[in-house]
Amino acid sequence: MTTLTSLIGCSRRETSVPGASGGSTGNTGNTSTSNTGNTSTGTVTGSLKPTYTVITPKDKPAVTDKNGNTTLPGGGEIATKGGTKIKVPEGTTIDSKGKVTLPAGKSAEVTLHGGASAGLDKGMSLNIHEGTEFVFDDDTPLGFLVVSGNPFRDVNMDDWFYSYVNSAYTYGLFNGTTSTTFSPGTSMTRAMYVQVLANLENVNRSGYTNSRFSDVTDGQWYTAAVEWAAESGIVNGINADLFEPNSPMTREQMLVMLYNYMKYKGYEIPESQSKSFADESQISSWALKAVQAQQGIGIVSGKPGNFFAPQATATRAEVAAIFIKFIEYLAK
Repeated sequence: MTTLTSLIGCSRRETSVPGASGGSTGNTGNTSTSNTGNTSTGTVTGSLKPTYTVITPKDKPAVTDKNGNTTLPGGGEIATKGGTKIKVPEGTTIDSKGKVTLPAGKSAEVTLHGGASAGLDKGMSLNIHEGTEFVFDDDTPLGFLVVSGNPFRDVNMDDWFYSYVNSAYTYGLFNGTTSTTFSPGTSMTRAMYVQVLANLENVNRSGYTNSRFSDVTDGQWYTAAVEWAAESGIVNGINADLFEPNSPMTREQMLVMLYNYMKYKGYEIPESQSKSFADESQISSWALKAVQAQQGIGIVSGKPGNFFAPQATATRAEVAAIFIKFIEYLAK
């Protein structure tokens, strides 16, 4: 096993990251490398920059060229300073400025280190889409930022939801409504939402071939997800017989389902210390605890004027933001 530890940086160029969360990446110059036994360590003096460690197979160590660009012939595992681990495939490259590029046709797997505040004892795994590019950033919850784009013509870099949709697509939580459109302002249906939860959980669909609900027929793209969620106590039907998969989700419903998923996973959910939403009296009694809890941990911040709009329809962009904020919470 070969370990490559790199402290990126001599110089820094600020690159803004679009979207609601903002952010920047530190880009650097050359990295010197020294070898001792089976361990190679690259360090550069200067101001502190994002750090990462690469572990590669002993028989296929990392190869760095004269320009400081590194190739991983046998793949390997990259660990960020915060503990996030990224299992990358063979052919992955890391350029001299710290940008990681996955090869076409090969995906990666991210394992969150397990934030103590969430009780994430066993970690959580996410997939990273083939061909993704990302850079390390110690100031972000996961320790890296996705900088590659997405195929959607209706998701632009100046949209508030750009980074959330980009990440949700990269992690395989969402597909587009077509190959080139995401439809960010379109209502999120109950079936769509449960499918995102199932994608997050990496549910084995073969174990759920039919549903207890009469309006969820066998063989639909959402059949397995709905049955898994119902069996796990994450969702209820409109009644014992109907799920209404094509009905739009309300904002309070989306938080109740996510809250139920958190309980299903055994994550710790602290009591909210946040100021109440201005329209809290309009939140249904069965949803109030879920809304308060997720407001308290920063998963939902509401609309301008401190309004939550509980009965408003949740859009696909809003749901993408909620799920990425949830993942970031778990990584803290």
